Amino acid sequence: MTVQFSQGFSNQCPWVNLKGYSLYYIWQGHPADEGEKHFYQLKSKPDPEKVGVMSACWDGYAGSYQLSAEGSLILTRFHYFLPNGLGGVRYLT
Repeated sequence: MTVQFSQGFSNQCPWVNLKGYSLYYIWQGHPADEGEKHFYQLKSKPDPEKVGVMSACWDGYAGSYQLSAEGSLILTRFHYFLPNGLGGVRYLT
């Protein structure tokens, strides 16, 4: 089985300790809640021309996120994995 790319993550929030964890997806809700989890809907969308699906990255891209000092989760950029260097990085402002 192919290992999946994890999302990039930077924690700037002093009251949240996520040491040893990797970010693979984001969903809304509390981990202790039972029932279906709802995946977080991104406000920024990846560039569809750069998205190339592969077994290590089914979405065709990975995001980089930052948990701010105030506790807000911010999508900072998209990483694309197309062959021949056609992918790259898209920084969000």
